[in-house]
Amino acid sequence: MGLRDFWGHVFEVLWTDVACDFQQVYGIDLDDVADRSWHWIHARIMGLLSTESRLSAWVAAQSKEA
Repeated sequence: MGLRDFWGHVFEVLWTDVACDFQQVYGIDLDDVADRSWHWIHARIMGLLSTESRLSAWVAAQSKEA
């Protein structure tokens, strides 16, 4: 999966999981981040990849399939 496909999948398919991860890992409700920059959101999504999160579990599963 290419980078563009990855981000499309995150926003279109995994967004509920990402929202749950934000709440669980950071204590942040995504409804409260509308005024945050893309860089701020991107940094935290990438940070989820280095934690035990739904997103990192999905990426690990994709890596095993490849």
